Amino acid sequence: MICVCKEHMKKGLTVLNCPHVLLINKYELRKCSFCKQRASYKLFYSLPYYDRSEKKRMEKI
Repeated sequence: MICVCKEHMKKGLTVLNCPHVLLINKYELRKCSFCKQRASYKLFYSLPYYDRSEKKRMEKI
């Protein structure tokens, strides 16, 4: 997972080549992996564990 600011979103997507993007909430203090400014997005390869378990729970309903 990498965190990126709005200016480095395109660069992050090309570096990771990943389809998963999450908006970072205003209480998380994450730094951009490229410029060390405050990050706005998390880029990652697969869904976090808590999202997968929630998805499975919803499929059972």
